[in-house]
Amino acid sequence: MPLNVVCILDALELDSSGARKLAFEAIKDACHLVEANFNHLKLHLVNFLADETNELDKLYNADVAIVDLSLVNQQCLLFYLVGVRESLHKRHTIILYNDNNAKVTESLKCLCSSYSFVSYQVADHTGDGASKKVVLVTDSNDRGAADAGVGSQLSLKLQQLLGDAVLYTKAHMKEKFLADLRKAREVYSGADLKAQLTVLRKRLDDPNILSGDVVLAMLSAFRDIEDHDAMVQFVDFLKSQLAAENCTSSLSVLHLFCFALNRRNHGGDRERARSLIKEALDNKFDQQHDIACLYGRMHKDKFVESGHTDQESLNNAIFWYRKGFENHPNEYAGINLATLLVIAGNDFAQSSELQHIVLFLYNQIGKKGSLDKLEDYWDVAIFFEISVLAEDYGKAVQAAEYMFKLKPLNWQLMSTMGNIALIQRTRKPVMQKKMSAVQCRFDFWISFFNASSSTVNDFLGFPVLVMERTWPPDCFAYQPSYISLDLDAREEVLRLQRLNVDNSCEECCEMQDLVAGTSSIKSVGQQKQDARAVLVGVDSDLWLMVMPCEQRSARFCDLLQRLLLTCKQRTECTQDACAN
Repeated sequence: MPLNVVCILDALELDSSGARKLAFEAIKDACHLVEANFNHLKLHLVNFLADETNELDKLYNADVAIVDLSLVNQQCLLFYLVGVRESLHKRHTIILYNDNNAKVTESLKCLCSSYSFVSYQVADHTGDGASKKVVLVTDSNDRGAADAGVGSQLSLKLQQLLGDAVLYTKAHMKEKFLADLRKAREVYSGADLKAQLTVLRKRLDDPNILSGDVVLAMLSAFRDIEDHDAMVQFVDFLKSQLAAENCTSSLSVLHLFCFALNRRNHGGDRERARSLIKEALDNKFDQQHDIACLYGRMHKDKFVESGHTDQESLNNAIFWYRKGFENHPNEYAGINLATLLVIAGNDFAQSSELQHIVLFLYNQIGKKGSLDKLEDYWDVAIFFEISVLAEDYGKAVQAAEYMFKLKPLNWQLMSTMGNIALIQRTRKPVMQKKMSAVQCRFDFWISFFNASSSTVNDFLGFPVLVMERTWPPDCFAYQPSYISLDLDAREEVLRLQRLNVDNSCEECCEMQDLVAGTSSIKSVGQQKQDARAVLVGVDSDLWLMVMPCEQRSARFCDLLQRLLLTCKQRTECTQDACAN
């Protein structure tokens, strides 16, 4: 997008030296050199008080304003106009002045400290045997230079200033885009966020905004809403643009692109991803640990999709995750390697490699602070997975509640629960007469997290968290519960079964039931602060329940509201029939 430049300079007013006319030509030359849009604003069209005129809009909205203050009778109005520009946070205003008096020029320069001040004079320049007048920049430290005809030309000085404005404008556009993207991700979710990201993506057709960090931010936003097709299309678009070549050359962009190809899984996507990864791994490996882990992830997906029978893919997944972990020990590579080792039959009590990895992971998470202070979902999720690997279900239950409080994205939960499912699949069930309280709570959280990503059409024995007051009175605790919504029932349509999960109980105690009929349910709706939460008014009581995800919450409210409406209509029909 070219720079918009507005010039206010009266070249028609009496000017014996022709300085302003020559300055006007220098301005046009500078704009041409930086490929800026040039607009000449006629001062006589500007009404001092009419702030809505088209001419003023041009001035106030311009990227750069070049204002000549050489005529004393125009200075008051022009100072007012550039002051208004400054109040609108327009950074680039260039003040020109025909320097005929050093003392006056210095005084005016002091008043223009907020702007780029350029004074100029006309001088004779001799070249190729001919003499011509040129406009040169004057300098208070070397005033003789312009008089001698050896100062820098005004057009070159203006070209430099306009070039700086171009760089600033590009940087500002980039910062504005990133700020808008951050705001969209904070304010919107679901379909609304997807619509906002589509609009923001169109702005990146402008090459002035593109940079490596902008591309990464856009890809990360698409990844978080699981729009893998948009990720692939965006990178393919960038690869077709010569101006965007540098924006797609980083390993981080390659990682997200191959991740999207693997997840989208259209015809040829995974083959293309493998080819790109192999090419990257053929280069110096010490820079490629993330790529190696992604290659391991692709083999792991292939193993899972084979129904857990493709041992070659499992061995390849272990090989590449181990490569990534050995080259650059980190939590992501470590937890996946440990999970795959368990799936391959390694026992935690007997495998020194598995023990080493788990100890490393505990230490790395510990360095980030206590569990209740962790703010990154992946840190808490890794603690949760480690605890399951070590069969320490008490710690796993603690981590599960913090995972819930961090409001993870659906794809993040799916990734975590995929690993948990693989671990549980390889372990032999322990026969118990009665389930322990810890195991009962652990099973609840597994059901709760799985429900956020699975397709559920009914609410029979559906896991929810009920918020209950504790001491002090203004505090709440989450009570693991199961809710059933019976659409065919006449009376007890809503049943809430709360687990007795008192830590003092070694065994899982009986469930405590609460029931509600259509006549006692007074209201139902989603909570504004957390769309996962549902408020149900039952007689004089209020049930505050938190669903696994926003979609489940909306679905529950819709079903219950429809049921209440049907019952109300049925009652009205019965009353009308009795009246008749």
